[in-house]
Amino acid sequence: MSQPGYDVSQTDREILEAVNALRSQPQSFVAKLRAMRDNFNNLLYTDPDDGWKITTEEGVAAVDEAIAYLQAATPLKRVTWNQYLGFACKDMVLSQGAAGLVGSRDASGQTLEAIYKAKYGTHTTTAGQSLSYGARPTATTKNGVTSTAGEKIVLQLLIDDSAATIKTRVNRENIFAAGFRVMGAFTGYNTHTTKTS
Repeated sequence: MSQPGYDVSQTDREILEAVNALRSQPQSFVAKLRAMRDNFNNLLYTDPDDGWKITTEEGVAAVDEAIAYLQAATPLKRVTWNQYLGFACKDMVLSQGAAGLVGSRDASGQTLEAIYKAKYGTHTTTAGQSLSYGARPTATTKNGVTSTAGEKIVLQLLIDDSAATIKTRVNRENIFAAGFRVMGAFTGYNTHTTKTS
């Protein structure tokens, strides 16, 4: 299935659209990242639309690194929607959300890949998992640049704040993995944070 079904949320559709925009036209997101820079006060980022505040670990430095990455990136093929990956994402988010968990495993200790294999079949040769916590994004327009809720989630994954401490930006690498051909997503609530994607 190349497009999300009727039961997929608008935000999850926007996540797919944003991932594909990043993969196929990486430089198209530079303006969105630059617009974010003005909303930092040291490590504190304030969403210009609703005033939601997020304490980052790296501040604007991670945004600047993401800008440099996009400026040098080459286009990749778009990914298509896989409903079974979407189902596995939903299982992961609902399990973590009810238990207030964060991290790469659900309440039973399974990874997304394990959930997918156990319930929905096998994947192809490579798989990745990216989780975004704490965002409660709404669409924003600033300086003529509009970002949808899904784009804001993908921007958070692209910036991958605090990943510098472990010397890799895994969420960014997942977005730009040349071998990835399909994806799924699910956005829900988590009792520990506000939202999980």
